[in-house]
Amino acid sequence: MTITDADEARVVELILRDVIATLGDGHEKTVRHYAQWAREYASDWNEYVDRVVEQVQEEIHDLFIDTVWPQCPLHPHHPLWLHIDHWACATDKVDIAALGTLSRNAAQ
Repeated sequence: MTITDADEARVVELILRDVIATLGDGHEKTVRHYAQWAREYASDWNEYVDRVVEQVQEEIHDLFIDTVWPQCPLHPHHPLWLHIDHWACATDKVDIAALGTLSRNAAQ
């Protein structure tokens, strides 16, 4: 399956909702860059979303913008990780929020 322009627009929208809700503005260029980059390497929607989120999350962590983004509300010293379109707590193995639905309160 080829990742379409509509797929790219959708992943940008979902990730930006979470980034803006939890970190604020200023990260749109990063999200758009990785959404475009990952199109070349992903063979389906789930792989595409995973690659984009992984790259965005890695940049946010590596540049010390927020080393636990998005912060787990159950364990504030570690981030949530994307698991099949849901942000999940890896420690308790529970889904916290669907991709695109984080809020400042839910992720802190």
